[in-house]
Amino acid sequence: MTRKKLCTALFAALFAATGALSSPVSAQSASPSPTARPVAVPAQGGKTAQPATQGQNGQQGNNDQDSNPLESAGGFTTLELATATVAQVPSCLEYTIEGITLRMVIHWWGVSYFWTPHVSHYSPDLLEMSHRELQYFPYIEYRLLLAIPYYEFTRTVFSRLLATLLGFNVNVPMAGGHYLHDQFGKHQSVQFSDAMVIGHPVAMLIEAFTFKGVKLPEGKGGGKRPQISQKDVNAWLESWVNGNTNWPPIFSEALGYQEVLAMLANSPVIQQIKQLMLQLDAALSAVGGKVGDSPFCPVNSTPFEPYYLSGGDVYPWRIGYPVADSEKSLTILNPLSRDVIGPTTKRDKQAETVIGKVLEKIAEALHELFRERWGHIYPREGSVDQRDSAKIGAVVAQRAVDLLAEKEKPTGRIYRIPRYRMRGVAWSKMYPVETSCHKNIANTGTEVDRPYDMYAWTVWTQHDCDLFRAGRAIAFVPLGIPVTPPVPD
Repeated sequence: MTRKKLCTALFAALFAATGALSSPVSAQSASPSPTARPVAVPAQGGKTAQPATQGQNGQQGNNDQDSNPLESAGGFTTLELATATVAQVPSCLEYTIEGITLRMVIHWWGVSYFWTPHVSHYSPDLLEMSHRELQYFPYIEYRLLLAIPYYEFTRTVFSRLLATLLGFNVNVPMAGGHYLHDQFGKHQSVQFSDAMVIGHPVAMLIEAFTFKGVKLPEGKGGGKRPQISQKDVNAWLESWVNGNTNWPPIFSEALGYQEVLAMLANSPVIQQIKQLMLQLDAALSAVGGKVGDSPFCPVNSTPFEPYYLSGGDVYPWRIGYPVADSEKSLTILNPLSRDVIGPTTKRDKQAETVIGKVLEKIAEALHELFRERWGHIYPREGSVDQRDSAKIGAVVAQRAVDLLAEKEKPTGRIYRIPRYRMRGVAWSKMYPVETSCHKNIANTGTEVDRPYDMYAWTVWTQHDCDLFRAGRAIAFVPLGIPVTPPVPD
């Protein structure tokens, strides 16, 4: 066997075991299961229609063999996502007056001082999607725009990296998969999943509310969504990997941004949030001090813009440790590490109030050791030692979002750092079912999507700030006054 064939065989075995190398699922060969959830395909105006197919004579029909699986794979539309998320704002906001801050402003004529409330709240900034097959993710418009260019782009990038390592070209099909070793029992399984984190279509919502009313971005009204060529998407993906952070506005229009703005302008939930604003105003007035124009913190998240694409971060996400997170080796190799992803229960919280401080610490350590484990945060890669599809989706979702929370980008990783610091996050599952907000992603349910194993969560990022930010903070008095209900674990 030649060196070339030997190296190719070794790499093929490696990637098959980690789920990085598998038979490609092409957009033409895959077919939805007869039991798959029926889905609506976005039509003009943001409304939905049942997927139509065309036969050889150009006539519409319902033959599965003629349908486009990218359209019929299931998922949600932009309007469905935006509407569901807006309805969750009152219960997911967790608005808290953390305290009051004394700030100092230096003028040419002297120094002035003032107090201002310091608040914290959640905002629906991001959408996370976990998906077994690279080109099948649950956001329908995003899938129709990005899937094929994204698949080809990822395969090209990974092939380049392998060519650099091996010294010759390797054509690698990209897909998810699993490795099951029956010799050691059916419960020994390593599976692979991809992940992406993008700006949520209603990421601008919280910032739009001021004490004077709602200031949404100006839309252009209705009309036909622009058509984006595959060439344009390919060019943008190349620039994204090279550091371009300018998301083209025409892409947002093609994804239905104008329809989202129109929905927000007429949503009855917006009126409920306006009533909530009166409640916030009353609470802040009781505290006193300067409050500025808005009761909320700056968000700085761009709707639809990708922040993390595992296909762009292809090398560490597919090869895994030690290429990924070698600097976290002490945590990864520690069997008692605390980076566990798994559900929490009310019983755990009740036990903490019964036992003493010392026993509480012991109980907490034992709980971390024996609690149900879906996986670990580190290493942040696509392979998960887990058989359950929904749990795999949650683990890779937590890993992808955790990357965005880093102060500095780890060496060799490719993604966009958000223009704000993540203090914490809450999760509300959007697909395959909708759930309420939870701080622990593992508490959002384990409903399984078949046959594509696609999952999505709205990521509610926690922000905190002084409401009037002129000058410099010199003192802080903690208060901790909750204004809206807390988000449960």
